[in-house]
Amino acid sequence: ESTTMNNSTDWNQELAKLQDIQSFISETEYNIRFEFLTNKIKQNDHQSIDGVSDMVVAKDGSHMAKMATSHCVINIVPPRDLWGSLLQSYRSANLPNQRCGPHFSFVDPFVEFEHVDEAALILTNALKTVQPFEIIFDSFDVFLRRRNSVLYLQPRFEPPNGFQLLLDKIEEVFPQCNDQRKKSDNHVYVPHLTLTRIRNKGPLFAEKERLENSFEPVSFTLKEIYILTRKGPDPFSVAKVIPLGNDDTPPHFGEGSLAQNSKDESRLGRSILVCGLVKESDDEALFQYFSSLGHPPHLYEKCRNPNGSFRSCGVIEYSSRSAAEILLAEFYDEHIYLIPMWNSVFPDVIGGTCSI
Repeated sequence: ESTTMNNSTDWNQELAKLQDIQSFISETEYNIRFEFLTNKIKQNDHQSIDGVSDMVVAKDGSHMAKMATSHCVINIVPPRDLWGSLLQSYRSANLPNQRCGPHFSFVDPFVEFEHVDEAALILTNALKTVQPFEIIFDSFDVFLRRRNSVLYLQPRFEPPNGFQLLLDKIEEVFPQCNDQRKKSDNHVYVPHLTLTRIRNKGPLFAEKERLENSFEPVSFTLKEIYILTRKGPDPFSVAKVIPLGNDDTPPHFGEGSLAQNSKDESRLGRSILVCGLVKESDDEALFQYFSSLGHPPHLYEKCRNPNGSFRSCGVIEYSSRSAAEILLAEFYDEHIYLIPMWNSVFPDVIGGTCSI
């Protein structure tokens, strides 16, 4: 038993060293090393990584520094195959600089990057007592604001207290991360999935009526939540998947998802999010850049805002999974970095929902 403990401690020390040099290596290399080390911890403890938390991680995260900005959050993100049904008006919505697909962020901001690994272990243990629950979208409502009012999908839950139990448990172990509730009316957080922001209230109610007459209810089982992180203005990627209860099914996004499997030849598995690009560059510049590296993409698209202005990210797609994985393994650039699409929550594959 003592040997197992020592081996586990050694691997945790190696993990700490890796985090110290994170800013000096590529994101792909960091992810590969991180996966290797966490697997070693699991193997040497002969138990899940949750078991490691009992030895080396505090019972709550109240001591952790909270992120000053929304670069680390906890979001509820519906499965990607529901995005089209949820976001009927997304392409024309006044939602520039989107960093996540349809979602509601109820812990924003979360902790500093340096605490994410330990925070994930704390949450995994805490949320074992919170069972998966159903989220149903079948009604709309508005937040009336002086400048831009909001039209949103209003979720309901089955059982009705499912979401509140989840929120209460997270705030119990991370009491400092309650900004969304504190800034809400009467300090009561209203879960919502924003569809559009409109300055003129007349069109807002007209759009609400239109959707109410045409919208087909959408539902899914919430069985995991995601700690999401991002750099600068770029989209979020999944840092950690936190299951609810003892759910062990593959998550919809991130580590362990079906699309992560190297045998997955879907468009999602063959697509890569490219971040850190020059905003003013266009689609052709994106293609030429990767072609110059010997990795010409099969499809390519620079992300745009609803007004047509370019963003600092884009999507490339390859004709095979192996071609995409070779690029991910070989790529290095001082400013540009890559995220496998299966680990990103925005945008979608080229031509899909949120593809702009």
